[in-house]
Amino acid sequence: MNLLLRLIFIICIAFSVLNVNAQEWQDYSMPDDTTVFHKMCSYEDQYWAIDYGNGRIYKSKNSGKDWQLNLQTQGEYLEAIQFLDKKTGFVCGDYGIILKTMDGGKSWNEIGPTYTPRVTKANPMEKDSAAIDRNYYELYFNDKDNGLVWGFEVQPLLGFRESYKPFFYMTNDGGSSWKRIDYNREELDAVKNAFLKESLPQEVSAMGIYQYKEKSYNVGRHEVDISNNGRKSWQSYTLPQKPDKRFMIRTINFVSENQGYIFCGNLEEESTGYIFETLDGGKTWRSLETDLPHIHYSIQKDKEILLSGKDKLLRNWTPVNKADSSFVHKGNASKILIDGNMNKGEWDGANRTFIKEGVDLYTLQDEHFLYLSVKYDTSLFKNYYCDLYFELGADSLINIHASQQLGERVLTGRDWTDAEPAFKWGYTSDWTANYIKFDRGNKVFVPYEALEFQISKKKLPKDKIKIALQSRDMNWEEQIVNFPKDGIFKSTKNWVLLYF
Repeated sequence: MNLLLRLIFIICIAFSVLNVNAQEWQDYSMPDDTTVFHKMCSYEDQYWAIDYGNGRIYKSKNSGKDWQLNLQTQGEYLEAIQFLDKKTGFVCGDYGIILKTMDGGKSWNEIGPTYTPRVTKANPMEKDSAAIDRNYYELYFNDKDNGLVWGFEVQPLLGFRESYKPFFYMTNDGGSSWKRIDYNREELDAVKNAFLKESLPQEVSAMGIYQYKEKSYNVGRHEVDISNNGRKSWQSYTLPQKPDKRFMIRTINFVSENQGYIFCGNLEEESTGYIFETLDGGKTWRSLETDLPHIHYSIQKDKEILLSGKDKLLRNWTPVNKADSSFVHKGNASKILIDGNMNKGEWDGANRTFIKEGVDLYTLQDEHFLYLSVKYDTSLFKNYYCDLYFELGADSLINIHASQQLGERVLTGRDWTDAEPAFKWGYTSDWTANYIKFDRGNKVFVPYEALEFQISKKKLPKDKIKIALQSRDMNWEEQIVNFPKDGIFKSTKNWVLLYF
């Protein structure tokens, strides 16, 4: 290939890489400099948004790229918007507002329950002790007839705590009439689940419940609850914690069965947006680095996610597809003793990767080190040693070995054998592990339940690692444990991928 062709080839490759990266995040424009989108919804390429603090409804006909003002309401903080198709939509918010359109936003009619004396934006009724200030925060219609709205009301002159009354309103005729449901705090989820008893549409958030394939997700401040049996029972999984006093969870979206995101923010003066990521269906989560401001909402179209928030945030994001995987959790590793005994509290917060029945891999990290422990059920696997394999970079692998001796070797060529390149016994550059001790007097190995490793992060890739292991008994008489099962350690194709 001559020099000119080489240059053209390199430029084309570089351009394609840049173009792919550019497609991951696309900045869209707000309709004006003061608008912040609070909530959004979509139906096909038609997107709708309600702003924060101005009571306005906006419409986009091209999947969020351009927006037009659709309606200036008599409210300030609209809180929920939903479109069932291109013509039928609903909005709710403060001052008791519930609006409905049946012609794609050309006209909107108020359909909410009537009540008096009603506080409005135009008439705050500041001297009327009977005045009712009603606010609707959640809304969902299963179809054109059956809808549920959640909210609360107060009587301002009596005080918020003294007069606060939460409620649901349910309609079976598209908002022509409403039934009020007062409830105790314990009944909140029960009312929602009773209304959402049928299977929810895919990739839809309804009354705080998000549905993806067969799983339902309910996100709280500290954990995410997951149900795979139609919300009959739930399993809780811990979320990363943030120090902000005004930290809040916003929305959740999945782009595949295992890869999902939770979007959050805080309302401090210097607001920050947060994104949590899972690659194992919601069991483990990590916080991604981001420079986003406080996030208000997200909506999803296929694998594209549109984010809105403070500081005119409106970005379309296409997350990079990632292999089903997990994370190395961050935690307090100061309690870990590299002694082969996983005492209670030592590995708190560690992520557990199942190797096979009776063998598990635990991983944990702090600022400087990666900690791994291969734990054995000693009734099934006794006196086993371990080889760990890591990918250091292109065509570069490292194998660290823990048995009665510790050692390491690096593979940079095609052959991976015991003889060439040889182990450097006793050489443990930037890592250590417990080793297996032999009681010569009684001619037995000293009991242990795990092989624990401490590895400096500067020895490993920065963001992620590929890992494999082989474990076998000291006498080479019992079954070999290979992970991955194919036992191929020259190629990293099937090795497990862990993200820092």
